[in-house]
Amino acid sequence: MKKYAQIYIAVWVLVVILFGSSVVAVSSGNGTLRFMGTRVNLAQGSSYQLYKINDSLAFELQNGRISLVSYEKTSGLYALAGEYQHTPVDAPGSVFMVSADYQQEDYVYSANPMGRTTIVNVKTGEKVGQLVKADPLAADYKPVDARQLPEYRQKGLVFEEQYKLTLGKISEKYQRLYTYSEKLFVLEMAFMLIFFILALAGIPLFKSRARHSSGM
Repeated sequence: MKKYAQIYIAVWVLVVILFGSSVVAVSSGNGTLRFMGTRVNLAQGSSYQLYKINDSLAFELQNGRISLVSYEKTSGLYALAGEYQHTPVDAPGSVFMVSADYQQEDYVYSANPMGRTTIVNVKTGEKVGQLVKADPLAADYKPVDARQLPEYRQKGLVFEEQYKLTLGKISEKYQRLYTYSEKLFVLEMAFMLIFFILALAGIPLFKSRARHSSGM
């Protein structure tokens, strides 16, 4: 039983070290866990990146596309796998501009005026959407020139190259937030299962110690 106890304690120490390393890897922004020559890139589990504009809005970069979204801090066990995530599209008051193409002063706007959100003032929170309700799949559909829409013209929004959003401009100007990683969450849940199994494996030790104490 003494040898069993030594192995049990050693396994606990190893698992706790690995668990702590995975959490530190994400919170530090590194996102890479190395153990015994094996490298696991935990950051790959997040399918998007968030770049903070203010306390409620961020640019979302995913597969080369730029969107404007609301974001929030994760909570509970999810917080172990990343600090921030975008809010659900259907959440009350949320912002989700599918294609954020230009930024002129405080306005971020889309070149495609068909989305539910096409103009957002990131300072005041003003939001404009549903400018055009045509069906792009209809036979008589004709693309609309956003330059001619009064909502754009009244705000003086133009589509010049200097205002065009790019991945490089965003990454240089805005702070990247560490987003929720599904891969890391699965890994942490695996650790929770291991902790549970180790707790069960410790029952014989507690029983043995209890019998030893009662025998004394």
